[in-house]
Amino acid sequence: MKVGIIGLGFRLGYLGYVFKAMDESFEIAGYVDPNPAGLPTLTEKGISPGKAYATPEELIANEKLDLLMIGSPNHMHLDHIRIGLEAGLKVFSEKPIVTTVQESLELAALMAKFGHERLMVGLV
Repeated sequence: MKVGIIGLGFRLGYLGYVFKAMDESFEIAGYVDPNPAGLPTLTEKGISPGKAYATPEELIANEKLDLLMIGSPNHMHLDHIRIGLEAGLKVFSEKPIVTTVQESLELAALMAKFGHERLMVGLV
């Protein structure tokens, strides 16, 4: 399973380790994060973070992904979810997936268009 990460913070750094322990085929193809706080966790566990990209669009255009994982700041989740769904990807997003009523309505429209089965939510 080839995975792209948007927002490689402490949580997704840890989940990279957990997912790899659960599924040996788990492979991070690349990530987008100007300050990847979760990078040391991955490298300590011997897990490659893949290639660093400047934007989500660049990551998606240059990698063949099975899953897009989102751990960016909460206020950015909806935009990153949208980018992934529009690219035809399955998306895993950390909670909260949205932060306002308006974003909830926008997310509902995305789910109606792309299907709810394409979005997974990570809970602590």
